Amino acid sequence: MKVSFHGATRTVTGSCFLVETAEAKFLVDCGMFQGSTEMSERNELPFPFSPAELDFVLLTHAHIDHCGLLPRLHKEGFRGEIHCHDATASLCAVTLLDSAHIQESKSRWLRRKGRRRGLRPRPPLYTTYDAQRCMEDFVGHEYGDAFSPKENIKVTLYDAGHILGSSTLSIEADGVTTLFSGDVGNAVAPIIGDPQSPPRADYVVVESTYGGRQHGPPAKRRDELKRALLNTIKSGGRLIIPSFAIGRTQELLYLMNSLVESGEVPRIPIFLDSPMACRATAVFARHDECYDQEAQAHLDEGDLIFDFPGLQLVESREDSRALNHLRGPLVIISASGMCTAGRIMHHLKHHLWRRDTTVLFVGYQASGTLGRRLLDGNKSVQIYGDRIRVRAKIEDLGSFSAHADHDGVMEWLDKIKGVSKVFLVHGEEEALFALEDALAEKGEALPYVPSLGEEVELSSLESVTELRTAREVQTGGDELDVNVALANELQQFERSVEAAGDKLTDLVAALEVWALEHDDKLEAVRGCAHILEDVVANLTNLGLEGVEGTERTITTLAKELSATSPTGSDEALAALDNVRSTLADASESADDLLDAL
Repeated sequence: MKVSFHGATRTVTGSCFLVETAEAKFLVDCGMFQGSTEMSERNELPFPFSPAELDFVLLTHAHIDHCGLLPRLHKEGFRGEIHCHDATASLCAVTLLDSAHIQESKSRWLRRKGRRRGLRPRPPLYTTYDAQRCMEDFVGHEYGDAFSPKENIKVTLYDAGHILGSSTLSIEADGVTTLFSGDVGNAVAPIIGDPQSPPRADYVVVESTYGGRQHGPPAKRRDELKRALLNTIKSGGRLIIPSFAIGRTQELLYLMNSLVESGEVPRIPIFLDSPMACRATAVFARHDECYDQEAQAHLDEGDLIFDFPGLQLVESREDSRALNHLRGPLVIISASGMCTAGRIMHHLKHHLWRRDTTVLFVGYQASGTLGRRLLDGNKSVQIYGDRIRVRAKIEDLGSFSAHADHDGVMEWLDKIKGVSKVFLVHGEEEALFALEDALAEKGEALPYVPSLGEEVELSSLESVTELRTAREVQTGGDELDVNVALANELQQFERSVEAAGDKLTDLVAALEVWALEHDDKLEAVRGCAHILEDVVANLTNLGLEGVEGTERTITTLAKELSATSPTGSDEALAALDNVRSTLADASESADDLLDAL
């Protein structure tokens, strides 16, 4: 099995992984890049594979950073099936049509703007028609049901606990089992079930959004929301909540329902100003089979968990605009969650300059988004061509998250048996490396942070359990523990050598680019030095012949690269070739010793 990473590498958006087996070529997710203009422009680039050659797609969930380019995939020739949970298929009918509408609106705006400048019109990324045709490809499944989208490939969905219908995918093909976590959910979040850890896997591709960070206690989110609502009532201002239409909005409504109906918060006008969120909430109401026990209990008691006194759904644009003229305390929940598009932009434009306004963030804000700029404390922001002064209070309810925190991801991984390597994706670099360090310290599975476009081969591995069984047959158990322990150490060594070799390959490629065309040569050299430091970390305390010398060579080279002016690229490349040769010899020694066992 071969996996290549075409999104969500060292960023949280654009999830897209190409999997190639002996029987098929398929995608896991096909998401849209979000955030800065530079990031969004990646959506316009040609696919690094032929859509027409794909046999099928496996989809983890309905968030746009995981499914948002599926209509474009269909538009450009894909004609296979899209497999996912039933609830995900229902939600995609909402998200993809909404996304198509945004693409068409954006195209019309750019066309008008370009006409004034004499520029060629830019077509939408895809249209409503493309999205509708794409929806015909969807095939729904239930959690726990195994299916074969292609001969000799077995797929099982497990509840990821992130949003309605979110799934972790277990894929068995070419003699290995590989998991794609999707977005691992926060176990304490309301409404939907807790994330399930599949029983075993050889390889895991796992999200890392909150690596190095912890969420607050479960009760904190309810208390923080209660405080924000009461403060709004006291001040007589308005509370504006940018919220993801799917998942976060329904969680907010669930908690507000509890606070209002219990009498902890007086009745206050609460406007859900997002047609997409309104439609998504209706889908949530239809798929109560995905609810947790607490939500099910409320339903059994006759409680409509997404409806309560004071809540008003806003569908039309006219009604949305009218909200700006209302007086007195009120709450507006509107999309998008990162303030990149939609009606929330208009509400912020009209109210950011007001001191009686509070903007309450309840979700992750990617780098480059308006939401991140507001959280970072910018005193003014650009919205639709106008510079808006920020006088409103900006607050962040960090306890609100549909993602597992650092400990949550580690616990999820701990329950999976047999894992030899973990690929860390869907996170910014600080989060990725925090998880990488934590996994490396445990030493049970080799962590690795892939780069965009990187390709890895996932081969069948002989597990220690299988090795133990074979040795028991041959020796009756004599000296078994020693041999198994040695085999474990050698396998860890082999993985460390492999990781070091991968990093060195990246380094050589970087140096070659530097030598040929890089403008900022000094920065490139110092970046390479950091990679070398990682290599040294991989080789620490391995103790096999030649490794200590390799460590010293790499350390010396790293220091030289850090301190030198950007000269001597040929010498650097030659030194690295020598290092790679030594590592190859060490890896071969490990293979020989394993075979001897």
